[in-house]
Amino acid sequence: DSLGINEWLGHRAPQPVWHALRMLRESGADEEPAAVVICISAEMAPAVCAERVEALRPALLVVWVHRADTATATSKVLSLHRDTRLIALAPHVADLAARRMRVPVSWDMPLAPYEPQVTCTQLACLRGFVVQGALRKYKSKKAHGFTRNY
Repeated sequence: DSLGINEWLGHRAPQPVWHALRMLRESGADEEPAAVVICISAEMAPAVCAERVEALRPALLVVWVHRADTATATSKVLSLHRDTRLIALAPHVADLAARRMRVPVSWDMPLAPYEPQVTCTQLACLRGFVVQGALRKYKSKKAHGFTRNY
């Protein structure tokens, strides 16, 4: 696979075909129908997702809702495909999106198994950290700091 995801997951995982959106755009060639297309933050750029849905003709479209506060019952992502499932990264995002869009929105925390080349058994060998979503700075009249941006 062109993204290195299958290699990162290891040989125990199923071997799906992963393509980055930018790579599909660059190829200029329409692919055979896809089983699933996953659009991340499609509510922020529905035309980009619509372009891929049209080109790949998936059986199922999964839209990963990022900004529930911008979602509405007339959101364009709701009409991109005949079989669309909405999902968010956290329960509170799913609840708000479901209320605002008036459709079911589930939530999931995507995980992938990973085995480091060298097993770390002490705090001294740990490096870095992982956060769901992204960290962004914020500043208001009452506070400032970092927040997670799902």
